[in-house]
Amino acid sequence: MNYMSFALFDTGDIIVTQGTATGHAGEWDASKYNGLDVKCIWSANTQPVDGVQLETPRKYRGYDEAYGLLVLGTTSTQRTAAKNYCAAQNGEPYSVTSLKSNQSAWYCSKLGWASYNYTAANKDLDGNGGLYVWPIDLVNDNDTAIFVYSN
Repeated sequence: MNYMSFALFDTGDIIVTQGTATGHAGEWDASKYNGLDVKCIWSANTQPVDGVQLETPRKYRGYDEAYGLLVLGTTSTQRTAAKNYCAAQNGEPYSVTSLKSNQSAWYCSKLGWASYNYTAANKDLDGNGGLYVWPIDLVNDNDTAIFVYSN
């Protein structure tokens, strides 16, 4: 369990957790945040439904460690566009084997990556440039900066 301070997050920031084989990632929607149990983080998962959905900050507390990431060189407008990209995928299917180039099926870190890659921000946040983008790739990318960490 970690004690991430969610009060520090703003729209478009990315949260990455570690503590499982691959970790987890989501993108913050500040307009929806009002406590640990309010769904305000866009991600793709298999629960409670299969696909792109909003998750609660409390879910992210269940991991051993967590990173808050700012995407460097982006404006507020670009971060909002990235968040809106995530929201536009709401309900689309989850697939952990979906290649980065496939925009019809999602996994957690791919959604955040795509939201910056396919919008005006034009940022490729994949730290190792592979066919898949894992949560830790978002942390290790040169276009992200850790603004808060907790374990």
